[in-house]
Amino acid sequence: MGIRERFRRSANRMEADAGEQQRLSAARDAVPVRDVQLRSRVRVCGVLRALTYPAPGAGGSFKATLWDGTGTIDLIWLGQSRVEGIRPGLNVIASGVVAERGGVTCIYNPAYEVITP
Repeated sequence: MGIRERFRRSANRMEADAGEQQRLSAARDAVPVRDVQLRSRVRVCGVLRALTYPAPGAGGSFKATLWDGTGTIDLIWLGQSRVEGIRPGLNVIASGVVAERGGVTCIYNPAYEVITP
């Protein structure tokens, strides 16, 4: 299989994943990330794609990036080095007030629920 075929298959898989995440979000009555508005209370649903831990000994924040097929939003827990039960690949519903940090859309200290698709 050539590189073009691999790229085409990868692109098709990403489209399928996006559609699956959008259906999951709609079924859970969540707002698509692309439609969230600053300073509004929202409920978003998607898969956690990445986690960022604070440096050891630092009083930083724990961050998880949620993707719902329409976009990403950062979930940030202030003053936490980790959050129990949160790991990449999990599907979650998160709720809170939408903010912006360094040009990136986020929710600080969100309430969350781990779900099965």
